[in-house]
Amino acid sequence: MTYHVGRFPLSANGRSLILNGGNGMIKVIVGDELNEVLGVHIIGPSASELVNEANLLITMEGTAAEDLLSIHAHPSVSEAIREAFLASEGRAIHIPNKKK
Repeated sequence: MTYHVGRFPLSANGRSLILNGGNGMIKVIVGDELNEVLGVHIIGPSASELVNEANLLITMEGTAAEDLLSIHAHPSVSEAIREAFLASEGRAIHIPNKKK
């Protein structure tokens, strides 16, 4: 199975900077064939609040595109999950995108 990865540092998330200095990061693993969410790694003080979104996506066999269609309030730490999915597609807003 082939996959691609998106990473987003919480230091690039405004709410995380206010709450804890931006320590931590989010990594998403997305299958290439169906764009399904295969895994999410959340490291940081807000992880216990963000794990629910990751759990729902994986349990419902959700896709990265479906997460990108959902609302992520601003300013919030949950925006970082959206940014990680955007990064997996080379479309991140608040960090430089890696060339594929």
